[in-house]
Amino acid sequence: MNADGAGAQPLLHSAADEKGAAWSPNGKWIAFGSGRESLQADRLWIARSDGTRRRRLTSVPAERPEWSPDGSQIVFTAGGLTILRVNGTALRELPIGSALEPALADWVG
Repeated sequence: MNADGAGAQPLLHSAADEKGAAWSPNGKWIAFGSGRESLQADRLWIARSDGTRRRRLTSVPAERPEWSPDGSQIVFTAGGLTILRVNGTALRELPIGSALEPALADWVG
């Protein structure tokens, strides 16, 4: 894509609605939600910044991914907040104050 936005090309070619993209801190990866396998609820995926090496990280619904500052983990919304390593391991739910508290994934620090 040119600096003025002309010549934009899609990174991910799919009939699914990919959304909620978040760039890794080093700019080499993109985390995003996609229903590309089932066309149902979005799952968490990552891909290289050029659209290659796409890989599904979760089998649970996932939205609004955010990378950790060091790029080793991703936090996302899945009803509540959930975190996992970028290799797809160590999936765990994070406690939130109450069911009424909004669960928006973000890193503070």
